[in-house]
Amino acid sequence: MNADLARPTGTRLQALAARNACHHFSPIIARVPVCMGVMNSFSLCRLLVCLGIAALLAPAVLAQDSPAPASANASTLSPLAFLATHDWEAKLPDTADGKKMVLRTHCAWSENRQTIRISSQFVTDGKAKPYVDGLYAWDPRERVIIFVYADASGGLSRGKVKQEGSTLVHEFEEVGKDGSASTFVAKITPEGEKAWENEIFARQGEELTSLVKVRNERAD
Repeated sequence: MNADLARPTGTRLQALAARNACHHFSPIIARVPVCMGVMNSFSLCRLLVCLGIAALLAPAVLAQDSPAPASANASTLSPLAFLATHDWEAKLPDTADGKKMVLRTHCAWSENRQTIRISSQFVTDGKAKPYVDGLYAWDPRERVIIFVYADASGGLSRGKVKQEGSTLVHEFEEVGKDGSASTFVAKITPEGEKAWENEIFARQGEELTSLVKVRNERAD
């Protein structure tokens, strides 16, 4: 077992966040265990966004109970439209040497209004480092919102999303640069127009292990 996993939760987060800040936070949201021990291959960056992240910030396919008109992309993407209203910041644990870290996410409609673009950075003591870039779009054949993003280390994530009440549940696979794959679930819950919560889980079969939970707030 990784020594990081044997440490108390806060200490593990700081150690992994620091390591990933220097490496690539190609973790989803670096790969960080919060509630339970998880495999080494998880990284905290990959966990934060969906995020997301998602942001990132948030990867996905959003199932609809009733079909929407093919031309109504604005309405088919409406569950995610709140992401494109502001820039967002999520506070992360300080690095081992005490530096402040945040995950900054920018989402915006494309000019043709057919996609919502996602771009996020890790900012350490004011210095930004690219994390992920991706998009959401409507798939007219599957009649779902699809999501894909690439992280700074060369990994690729894509998956599906379903809406449960006010929560957007993202189920996705992350494939690393070496071809190894891991599956995750991100639960994104808007909190009005000023914030949204993102909790990331590692998936092993039907079992979910909570890795990290962050609160994204308006940065503007």
